[in-house]
Amino acid sequence: MLYEILNYATLLAYTAFSIDLITQIIQIYKRKSSLDVSIKGILIRLIGSFILGLKMLTTKDIYLIYGQFILVGIIAIYFGFLIYYRKQ
Repeated sequence: MLYEILNYATLLAYTAFSIDLITQIIQIYKRKSSLDVSIKGILIRLIGSFILGLKMLTTKDIYLIYGQFILVGIIAIYFGFLIYYRKQ
């Protein structure tokens, strides 16, 4: 029972992180600028999330694995937007 609750709480947490990042991506797209966002900070977040994703693979917990790699994908998209709109 507790394990199931934790699984749903994990999905909820990853959903909240994803919504936050998607909101930031939309703001960059609307402003057409990423000058106020630290590229180093996002790169560190991306690398850290990827390393955590690799660690999640060892747990064999499907909720953690999917959640983490979806989050890594969204952070990678965010990083791409930062680079693209930094040059414009």
